[in-house]
Amino acid sequence: MNVYSIRGGLPFNPNSYFVIAKNNVHHIRYGTYDLISKFPTKGTILRHSPDQYHSFTSDGVWSFADGKRLDSLPLLSARSFEVFPDGVHLLVMYPKSDTVALFNTLTKQYVQYFKANFIVSSIAISKDGKSFATGDTGGIVTLWQTPKLNITKKIEFISPRADKSHIKGDTVLFYNTSIPVNSGCRFVWDFGDGTSSQELMPRHIYEKAGKYTVGLRSHCPPETGVDSTVDHLEKLEYITITDTATSVEIGEVIPQEHLTITPNPLTNHGVINVNFRTPNISV
Repeated sequence: MNVYSIRGGLPFNPNSYFVIAKNNVHHIRYGTYDLISKFPTKGTILRHSPDQYHSFTSDGVWSFADGKRLDSLPLLSARSFEVFPDGVHLLVMYPKSDTVALFNTLTKQYVQYFKANFIVSSIAISKDGKSFATGDTGGIVTLWQTPKLNITKKIEFISPRADKSHIKGDTVLFYNTSIPVNSGCRFVWDFGDGTSSQELMPRHIYEKAGKYTVGLRSHCPPETGVDSTVDHLEKLEYITITDTATSVEIGEVIPQEHLTITPNPLTNHGVINVNFRTPNISV
């Protein structure tokens, strides 16, 4: 059984961690050890991008916030890798190899190779991504300057539970999953109700029931080194707002603060109490 564990701390679920075991990524709630979700993978490496919304395994790019595999990666033979601050490039090391490589996750191509003195045993990237270090079996630590990394912008966003209805007055979360990360690009949100925001990860409250088209516009100044054109992504009728909730859909997760079970742990029988904000919900 291949096991790899990493503490979560992700914005959409900070009290959680991830374990790779039995060809699955297991997303587990910290403290209670409840399984939140799991995703199939053949890899044994897991890293989060700097924005903590993308995650990388040896065979895929993931958005764990909405449970989607965004793309595939051909890195099953890698021993380990680390993510550059742009959220696009990886520093990859291989078993019994004296060479590390820069890999572009968008183009799925190797950018450049760096040869150490002996077999590379460890790698690390500086916080600003301008340099990286390799440690080898000869006891030598080498500091390398990162070459200029060309980046193609890709604009994207998600909202958890976008496939389900929200109640009027609820706070709707929006996650900006555009890449590159930490690029200095500017973003403007259009929530479809006449309001907008320039926050990177906004929260919004809709005051009226209806279906709302949400848009995200990005502009990257020339000094960022990213394509400076303005990109715009629009998702038609992406958010649905209702006046009240009338039922709980099968498979919908009930927030922990609304659910109590007594006695806990439950043995033979007990009481399950579900406390909703609105009184006219049938379960």
